[in-house]
Amino acid sequence: MENIYVHIERKFEKIASVAIALLGNSVTFIIAICTVIFWLSNKLFYTQNIHSSIGDVILGFTFLSLFIIQKSFNRFSASLHLKINELVSSHDTAKKFCD
Repeated sequence: MENIYVHIERKFEKIASVAIALLGNSVTFIIAICTVIFWLSNKLFYTQNIHSSIGDVILGFTFLSLFIIQKSFNRFSASLHLKINELVSSHDTAKKFCD
């Protein structure tokens, strides 16, 4: 039973890492912005009542925020890993534990 759990967990980690790389990509953000612009410029958008229009704008903004947050998190994570690697490599005792 534990073997199945480990296998599923590894597959999930692979899928999650691909999703993180995809959502943090600048090209994906450009595609998302084009999708939101197309969605908001649709004729059905202008025939709805004002409450639906406001909800659509908020939903579009939230959708685009996902990509911006993911990009900033990827950058932060990479810089944090770099700093930790520098700290470990500069400390002799820590190098012994990593080898």
